[in-house]
Amino acid sequence: MNVHGNLEASHFKGDGSALSGIQSSNVSDFASNVSRIETLETDLGSNVSRIGTLETDLGSNVTRIETLETDLGSNVTRITNLESGDLTIYGEKTFSSNLEVGTANLFVDTVTGKVGVGVTNPLNPLIVKGKTTIGTGASTTNSQYHDGMLNVIGGGTRAILRVENNNGVGDPTIILGEGGGFTENTVPTIKKIAGTNNLSIMTAGNVGIGTVSPGAILDLHTPSTDPSVPTLFVGDQVRDFGDYGMVQLARHPTAGGSKAHLAFIRGANAVSAMGFYNNTNTFGIWTPFGSVANLPTMSFLSDKVGIGTTSPAVPLDIKTTGNYNGIGLLGSSSGRYTLSTNSTGQHLYMSNGSYSFGRWVQAHHYDVYSTSAFTGSRDLFLNYYSGAGVKLAGHVYVTSDDRIKTEERYIENATETLLKLKPQIYLKGPNVGSTSNVSRIESGLIAQDVYYDAPELRHLVSLADDAEPTETKPYTDDDPQNDPDYSSWGSKSAGLEYEGLIAYLIKSNQELYTEIQTLKSRIASLENP
Repeated sequence: MNVHGNLEASHFKGDGSALSGIQSSNVSDFASNVSRIETLETDLGSNVSRIGTLETDLGSNVTRIETLETDLGSNVTRITNLESGDLTIYGEKTFSSNLEVGTANLFVDTVTGKVGVGVTNPLNPLIVKGKTTIGTGASTTNSQYHDGMLNVIGGGTRAILRVENNNGVGDPTIILGEGGGFTENTVPTIKKIAGTNNLSIMTAGNVGIGTVSPGAILDLHTPSTDPSVPTLFVGDQVRDFGDYGMVQLARHPTAGGSKAHLAFIRGANAVSAMGFYNNTNTFGIWTPFGSVANLPTMSFLSDKVGIGTTSPAVPLDIKTTGNYNGIGLLGSSSGRYTLSTNSTGQHLYMSNGSYSFGRWVQAHHYDVYSTSAFTGSRDLFLNYYSGAGVKLAGHVYVTSDDRIKTEERYIENATETLLKLKPQIYLKGPNVGSTSNVSRIESGLIAQDVYYDAPELRHLVSLADDAEPTETKPYTDDDPQNDPDYSSWGSKSAGLEYEGLIAYLIKSNQELYTEIQTLKSRIASLENP
């Protein structure tokens, strides 16, 4: 039976294949309205389709519709309950009230246009309660891809997320990729901000700011070769955007606490640090570091450097603990000279190992010792390598106090001793082993002649440390230019204390005077018998 036009009825009931004896395949193409159906109970094995307008007040249920495919030209309104299998609606449909599916599974507020998934009171255009997955790879069955609050699963060569700063194309504010086949422009995870390529986080783990090809774990670039603002700022104080440095580390000027600006840590407890000392303008280096309130190992104040002090008064100011701890000057292979002072700063010490110890006391007093215990009898060797002389503007005094002398004896036969000496005139170079060829004319004695020809004067001869002179004088002729072999006299030049000869000259003069007086007396007696 085919029905065309309007049909009004209070009750239709079918068995799934026929409606009041009508085959379900023949219920079709209602040109007008089907309205005011109180109850529709049907199992339609086939389709009800192409109903122009369905206006119905269903007091009870529309149930068990297997398939409803319809092109509704107008409205479907006021359906109390719809229990159905698949429902496909074609065309644009308008709902005059909220649409709710299940118990807060899907809620659509038709007045505000807000949609809630898992909530019935969405505050934003879209609210999703629970974990959410979007993207071209959302259909994956791997549970680890869906474990976050928001899971974006992409694929292919396009970005997972593009944020544009205008309606144009190709000027994204942020691009997010995922590596793999992602090739949009370059291969960053986050490529750029504000279209300037000034931020990139690469898939290899490198982070770049100001560059899309970071060459380090963190690579910072500035477009200016002489920036007026820092490239990197770290601190708890107001930034100073001056031309002071590309990296700025700032601490509060009066409440910076105990922490340094920069710390270097090796292992668990080897810590060194750099920063300002105790909230002052003194910059310090601590090795080891405990607090900026501790005395720095080295401090810098204005154009002065301090070691052991935070208030250097000269370009390099060193304060030591105790006596004799000071500046060490190391040799390239071994050895050290130490320049130091006592606790009051009145004495200046210079030492080398266990010998050559010098001490300045005020500006006019200098002591030289052969050992650090102030004992010994080593000579002070002064060698002017130019070969020139040494001039003294004042007098030279040698201590001669009887209180420091013992075992005194008078010199005897001084004239006889002096007659053994052989004064010469010669050209003298600077020193044995010297590379200088400078020499100067001099008159004097030969140390080896004094040593061998006048043994009683050997105490005036100074030998080198490694000298081992023979007991007897090597053979020499009367020509003073034919020098014997003196290689056993060591690697340094021998010296002669000319001052010690003065006593012999005086004694010789006395001896000659006595002899002259004796001769004069004898002459007088002969002249006046």
